[in-house]
Parts: sequence; C-alpha cells; structure tokens
Amino acid sequence: MIEPLTIWILLLGSYDSETKRILYKVKDEINKLSTYYDEYLLIPLLLENVEVYRIAKEDRVGLAILERYAENLWSLMIAMEGEIEVYDDVGGGSLEEVEEVIEKTYELRWTRLQLLEKFRYLASMVAGSGLIIVIRHVELARCGELIELAFLLREGVPTDAIRVLVNQEINVSSMLLELLRMYRIYWERYRDEEELLRIIRSKYSISLEKFNHPGGSCKSLKS
Repeated sequence: MIEPLTIWILLLGSYDSETKRILYKVKDEINKLSTYYDEYLLIPLLLENVEVYRIAKEDRVGLAILERYAENLWSLMIAMEGEIEVYDDVGGGSLEEVEEVIEKTYELRWTRLQLLEKFRYLASMVAGSGLIIVIRHVELARCGELIELAFLLREGVPTDAIRVLVNQEINVSSMLLELLRMYRIYWERYRDEEELLRIIRSKYSISLEKFNHPGGSCKSLKS
C-alpha cells in the first residue's frame, strides 16, 4: 500500500474574534477534504496552535511539532534523521504540563523555538510540501497577516505556495496590490463565509496540481 503524500497547509489571518472563527472554519473544511483523498493527507495548521522544538534523544537530533487540536488536547510529530513518528494524543492540560509529560514519556531534551524562528521553520516546511493560505477577513484588525505575508516574501518563500483570500468588503490598499502583482501571488475575493468555504472546496485542486505537476506555476493574478 502506497503511503499518502502529506500536504501541510499553514493558515494565516488576524486573531480578532471574527477572523479567528473563520480560520477554524477553514481548518475544519480542509480536515473534511482530507477524507476524500486516498493519495493525499491534508494537515491544516494554525500558527497559534503549534509549537516547534529542536530535540535530542541519546545521540540523535531533530525537530518536533506539538499541536493543540482541541481544548487542551495535543498531538505530537517527531522528525529525526529522516524518520517521522506521529502521536495523535499525548495528553491534556496546559502547554507546560504537556511538555513535562512528553519529556518524561519520550525521554527527549528539547528547546522551544521563539515566534519568528517557529514561523520561519513552518513556512519553509509548508512551502516545500504544502500551501500557505492568507485570509484577510475584517477591515478593522491588526493586519498581522499582512506582516506575516511580508515576512514570507523577505524569507524567499516560493510565491506559488501562497494563496491570498480577501473579503470583498475590504478595500485592498495600492501597496498590497502592487506587492501581489510584483510577486505574482494568486489572490481572489470572496463575498461571505459560504463562498470562502466553497473556494476552499472547489479550488483546492490548485494546490494539488502543484504536486501532480512539479514546477507548475500558479494561476494568473485575479483582481
């Protein structure tokens, strides 16, 4: 039996209450999509729910990703020297409590990455085998997702791994439009939550195409 290709999806957006609700809706929709594919395993990640660690065990070194997938429930992925192990349930409690349990249970020594270092690692990992979706849903927000987008471009993340989805009620600034055009980033507008989820469902083949046809370019820019 052929193992499915793992496709990571990093979801970025402001963490105002409304956008955060939308991000979780999109995450749930991608989880549903994953059940329709035999050849792909889709894993959506929210930046605030994930911690990344440098790890050591005996004389081996690697990285670990700890994800909160429900209220105080966590899963763990350990990658060491080309081997990946996934543990769907490593207990409940606060982050610090779970870290303590994992250290003892798996006999790991680990160091948690700081925010920018974590973001840099996740972006490089996802861009190599997945997709980064930036959602601009609310006008009056802190615009953290735009800062994150600028950071991705500064880090040289391939732009064919990035999708930008913007609520049509939001005025897109000239600077952002110029940035999207300059880097040829695929983007489009959506009317409401229902259409956003429909885009995720119906146009997800855009990202899967990338893996079926290595080196393929993204769709033309839409205004």
